[in-house]
Amino acid sequence: MGDGDRCVGPEGLGQAGEAHVLGAGVATSVQTTIVTGRLDVVPWMIRYCLDNKVRRVSFLPFIPRGSGFARQTDYQLTRAERLDHAPESTVQS
Repeated sequence: MGDGDRCVGPEGLGQAGEAHVLGAGVATSVQTTIVTGRLDVVPWMIRYCLDNKVRRVSFLPFIPRGSGFARQTDYQLTRAERLDHAPESTVQS
C-alpha cells in the first residue's frame, strides 16, 4: 500500500469510527483530496456517502503546499486529469 492509499480512497476509511458516528445520527460530511492516478475515488466516495446517508461530500484536488510540496510529483493531478473532470464552463482552449 502506498502513502496515498493511507490518506485517500476506500483503504483510508473505517479508522475514525464512521459507523459509530453515522449510526448515532450525527450530521456528517466528507471531504477528500483527489490525487493523481486515483480518480476512481470520486464515484466510490459518492456511493459511500449515499449508502451511509452522508448528505455532503467535497472533493479537493491535491495542492502542493506545506509538507506536500516535496511530494507534488507523486500526488498532483496531471493536466489531462484536471481537464477530464473540470466543469465545461471552466475549460479554456
